[in-house]
Amino acid sequence: STLLRRISRILFLFSLTKRLYPAIGQHFGKKNAAIEAGIRNSIQHFWWFGNRSLFTRIVGYTRTDPPSNGEFLSIVVDFLNSRRT
Repeated sequence: STLLRRISRILFLFSLTKRLYPAIGQHFGKKNAAIEAGIRNSIQHFWWFGNRSLFTRIVGYTRTDPPSNGEFLSIVVDFLNSRRT
């Protein structure tokens, strides 16, 4: 349901710095700050050099600024979940 999706998105965004970054960092032997910066840099690179028209189709509207790490990861998760059904 829509409410469950919103709740899971909120929990996901709150868990980025507490669970996701440390898990990725542990796997690759990096600190949380390096993981956060790497994701942020990847988003910035995509924003300037990637396929923004595809991004617009995925999110359903045109953005004028790049998404935050949490927004981007939430968009990707929503997109992948929508492709499963």
